[in-house]
Amino acid sequence: MYSTNKNAPLKLFGLPHGFVPTRAESLIIFLLWVYMILGSSIGFHHVSGNPIWSKTLTEIGRLVADRTGVLALFAYPTLILFASRNNILMFLTRWDYTRFNTFHRHMARIFLALVIAHGISQTFGTYGVRSNKYMTGLQAGYFTWGVIAAIVVGAIIGQSILVVRRNFYEAFMLVHIVLAIAVLICVHYHINSFGYQGFTWAIIGVWGLDRVIRLIRMFSFGIKEASVTLVAGETLKVTV
Repeated sequence: MYSTNKNAPLKLFGLPHGFVPTRAESLIIFLLWVYMILGSSIGFHHVSGNPIWSKTLTEIGRLVADRTGVLALFAYPTLILFASRNNILMFLTRWDYTRFNTFHRHMARIFLALVIAHGISQTFGTYGVRSNKYMTGLQAGYFTWGVIAAIVVGAIIGQSILVVRRNFYEAFMLVHIVLAIAVLICVHYHINSFGYQGFTWAIIGVWGLDRVIRLIRMFSFGIKEASVTLVAGETLKVTV
C-alpha cells in the first residue's frame, strides 16, 4: 500500500512541487475528490415553469453554486484540522503528522476547486455573464469578500510549493499564516449575512484549540538549557 517513490519530489516546470503520496494516501485523496465531484454535480434538474429561474442554465447554475458553497464550508474546518499538530484524528487513527499534512495540502486544492466552481456557478445562476446585475453584484459587500477570499486561497496554494518551503521555510510559514487569517476574515464577511457564520467560529475554535495546546505543552516542558558544539564543517552537536 505504500509507494517506493514517496521521498521523490514531483516536479512542475523543472521545479520540485511536492512529494508523491503513498498509495494508501492517494486512495483516500482520490475518494475525497470523487465525493466532492459527485456531491457537486448530481441531483439537479430544471423545474419547468419556475417563476424565479425560467432558464435551465440559471436554475442549475444557482443550485450548483449553493451546493459547492456548502461543501466548501464543510471542507474548510477539515482543512484547518488536518494542518493542526494537535489533531484529534492523529490520536484516533495513530497516523503521523506528515500524513495529515499531505491530506491538508490536497484538501486545500479541493477547497479551491469548490470555491472556483461556486463562483462560476453563482455568476451564471444569479447574474449571467452579460447581465447588468453582474456589475451591480460586484458592488455588494459579500460578493467582494468572496472574490478576495478566492484570490487569497489561490495565492496560498501558489506559495506552498516545495521549492518555496525548502528554501524559505520561515518566511513561507509567516506568509502562510497571515494569508490564512485573511481568508478566514474574508469568508466570515462573505457568509455572515446568510447565517453561516457558525462555520467560521468552528474554524476559529479548531485553530485556537491547537494553539492553546501548543502553549500548554511548551510551558509544561519548562525551560531547558542546551549547549551547541561545532563538530566539523556545518555539523553541530546539540546537548540538552
